[in-house]
Amino acid sequence: MPEASISVPVGRDFVYYYKPLNPGTYLYHCHFEPVEHIQMGMVGPLVVRPLLEKEPLYRGRRFAYNDPATEFRREYLIFLTELDAHPHHLVASVQEFDWTEYRPEYWLINGRSYPDTVKPADDPSLPTQPYAAGILAYPEEKVLLRFVNVGYQQHSIQILGIPLKVIGQDATPVRGLGGEDLSYWKDTLYFAAGQTVDAVFTAPEPGIYPLYNRNYHKNTNAGTSFGGMVSEVQVLRRPYPASLSPELPTAITPLPCIKVGPRALPGESRSERGAT
Repeated sequence: MPEASISVPVGRDFVYYYKPLNPGTYLYHCHFEPVEHIQMGMVGPLVVRPLLEKEPLYRGRRFAYNDPATEFRREYLIFLTELDAHPHHLVASVQEFDWTEYRPEYWLINGRSYPDTVKPADDPSLPTQPYAAGILAYPEEKVLLRFVNVGYQQHSIQILGIPLKVIGQDATPVRGLGGEDLSYWKDTLYFAAGQTVDAVFTAPEPGIYPLYNRNYHKNTNAGTSFGGMVSEVQVLRRPYPASLSPELPTAITPLPCIKVGPRALPGESRSERGAT
């Protein structure tokens, strides 16, 4: 932000440090001409881990906040944006755009629209969209979803058949003044522009559960085909009898390295897939 900090000249770089104070899900973005630059992609998520994870009693486990009740097994980033192609064409041609005419026609999760959202991370057919948006889990696992809305519109997201428990908003645990737990369950979550929400669910029976925007006109690609802000939660069957299943490791694949595939989940080893 040039008005309040050091500016970085064109073609130069500048390294700076900051001290995170509170755990949770944040976002960062360019603070100079933000209306244009956010739309051009100068945005990203920021996750601050709780100090609880460093305590010997909880080492190797993952928590959303400094509260053992926020423990999870797997985490995924749901990065919501929308795109109006017209200003991109104008900016590329060094032409001015009137942002009061902003009319998005693409709605994205992690930079992709369906069906690309369920393709693996680093898919060779999507060289400029490396991050997947599919969610994988085994039954009974607790999954943390870190929602970040960096679009200019409100979005409403639902996972058909899976209710979500909201445990944090804007990097703040949902608690009362006296520390009482005010977390709550919702079938549909609403996200204002610039808002982050941490929500958890316990994976149900094996199957595919659609994740989609309840504003149905946002589930299209430029209004010509089904797509947009749609993805899937895939709950997989364990490939071995439950009575003989080894314990899954507690290591979580760090964000944003979200890998999606039909067999292996983040943090899963060959032995966990029954290999010898």
